[in-house]
Amino acid sequence: MRNSLGPWLRACILTTTAAAIWALCPGPMSAETPTMARSNRLINSANPYLLQHAHNPVDWYPWGEEAIGKAKKENKPIFVSVGYSTCFWCHVAERTIYANAAIAALMNQWFVNIKSIGRSGPTSTRPICSRATS
Repeated sequence: MRNSLGPWLRACILTTTAAAIWALCPGPMSAETPTMARSNRLINSANPYLLQHAHNPVDWYPWGEEAIGKAKKENKPIFVSVGYSTCFWCHVAERTIYANAAIAALMNQWFVNIKSIGRSGPTSTRPICSRATS
């Protein structure tokens, strides 16, 4: 059934799933909530927005063949978060969702997580949109 769904419906299902993860997990990260001391794959990015997420407990991948290959190999859906450095709600999500270790654990278990920028550049949303519709 998963393969018979159109790209738009799959995106709606993933958005709903992300909202459900957020609703089921504890509240925003507090001083008592431990963070992972490691870096994710965004640490090698030259983009300031992606670097802001390099120490999230979410196992972020930049958009690319490595992430796509992992999703195919593990038969996992892809969770794509698109944002940019001056986006208010992107920063709210970073503090309240992506920095939360409990939410990150669920995201890492169920998805291959991709962080991309919504503006022009090598990790812009253009390749994501064209790949999702092909």
